[in-house]
Amino acid sequence: MARDEAVAEVRRHLAAAPTTVFAAFADAALVSRWLTPSSDVGLDVVQFDFRVGGAYRFAYRVPGRAPMVVCGVYRAIEPLRGSCSRGISSPRTNMPASARR
Repeated sequence: MARDEAVAEVRRHLAAAPTTVFAAFADAALVSRWLTPSSDVGLDVVQFDFRVGGAYRFAYRVPGRAPMVVCGVYRAIEPLRGSCSRGISSPRTNMPASARR
């Protein structure tokens, strides 16, 4: 990994079987349900290619604020552990117009 890349890692212990957690990561409809932090925040899955090297782009809609776009590339996917995905976040200003809804 290059030193100038921004990387975030989130770890959670969930009361669910690893196969259930993996399914939630692997399905765009489920990702949009469980990555939404609260009922007043919306999440649009703009891009979702769940494979090593595949990209994701999520646009969070927060009332009274501009959309916040989070994107990255899946660097590792480990089904037996649930899922381990690592991505690079980019500021909204670097996003293509199609992602800035």
